[in-house]
Amino acid sequence: MNCPRDDSPLETISKSGVEVEMCPACGGLWCDASELARLVGTADDLPPTDNLRVDGMRAPCPACPESMTRRFYSQSRRVMVDRCPACRGIWLDENELSDIVKIAHDLRG
Repeated sequence: MNCPRDDSPLETISKSGVEVEMCPACGGLWCDASELARLVGTADDLPPTDNLRVDGMRAPCPACPESMTRRFYSQSRRVMVDRCPACRGIWLDENELSDIVKIAHDLRG
């Protein structure tokens, strides 16, 4: 599996007991379907809403031959993530996981 940003090989690491893939070059993280939810303690990887998609450049999915779509993680529009519509994996750029943890905490109230 390679990084969608610079084609570097991804390395498997453990974050909070969940195995994800990280790019050592750019610091990005690949989360297979349901792994982001496990990392941030939510029921779903992404809050359920369709009005947060963003048009523009589509990066290749590191896990399958599809192109990912971009969307904001939540209505706050502070973090943009890439999600594969086929395998439902999610690409996070460096430091986005910590921002998503904060947003998820706020959403839980």
